Amino acid sequence: NNFECILNLQKVNKKGEIFSSCFLIENNNYFIVTSNYCLFNDPIKVYDFNGAMIKEINDSSQRTTFVDTYYEEQTSKIYIIAANKGFITSFDYNENKIKHKYIDDNKNKDHFKAIIDSSEKKKNKEGIIKLIESSEDGYIRIWNFDSAILIKKIHVYKSYLYGFCFLNDNYILVGCGDKTIKIVELNSGKKG
Repeated sequence: NNFECILNLQKVNKKGEIFSSCFLIENNNYFIVTSNYCLFNDPIKVYDFNGAMIKEINDSSQRTTFVDTYYEEQTSKIYIIAANKGFITSFDYNENKIKHKYIDDNKNKDHFKAIIDSSEKKKNKEGIIKLIESSEDGYIRIWNFDSAILIKKIHVYKSYLYGFCFLNDNYILVGCGDKTIKIVELNSGKKG
């Protein structure tokens, strides 16, 4: 209520930068998930609000640009989703292992954001949870979260696609390398 700093995490990584962090909620407890973007990488780490590290995520030592969490209601599982250099990774938080790597033909490009489709928090009529991600190569990719199969690839711009957000269930706004924001219709791939 008063904007008082309640935690200042320091020396999270030996080297590198925290490009992204997010909250994780487990059993009504809040935690902080951190990332590292560096050639010599520390893993994704989870901290409590006292500054104590409670977990390192196994096999997560990548050049990570973005992290987010996803709680799957049907299975009561928590996932950490990481956008990395060359691919996206989903981690089963409870089992502390990789669920899937989502890899296409852009292995040397940074991926900048990866989230579960906001309209897909519950499985759609096709029974698919969709993971949407943006990449340095100018594409939005839509993946089947559970199988890691690429559903759709939408070319938006000739290079860098940074962040994006949902305008509604059908459209996203995408920040592009040419300093523009483009509107993309997810079903047809049309751009505006």
